[in-house]
Amino acid sequence: MFFLGVPETWLNALLGTGVLTALSAALLWKPLKNMQLKTETHKVKSDLIGMEFELPEDIKPGKTTHFRFSGIKWQLKCNSEESAGTRVKVTDIEVGIMHIAVVDES
Repeated sequence: MFFLGVPETWLNALLGTGVLTALSAALLWKPLKNMQLKTETHKVKSDLIGMEFELPEDIKPGKTTHFRFSGIKWQLKCNSEESAGTRVKVTDIEVGIMHIAVVDES
């Protein structure tokens, strides 16, 4: 059986697939590349924001401190130096990072 004058063989099937793939890639490269460049940045909404807990260890700005919650080892970031046992709340979330602040006891 012939399709467009090309005999149906494994070699012709592979060549045809290769040609169609190359043609598709050449035609779609620029539109797909442009779609990747258009990114939207927006703040993540999370139910963890506002969560309160006690610091497991001392924290200082610039020092890496970790807190394990829900099976994830979160990096804690704080703008002030705080000691272990201080009650804090989550103010913002990034990927793997919790931004925290001291809870006002008043």
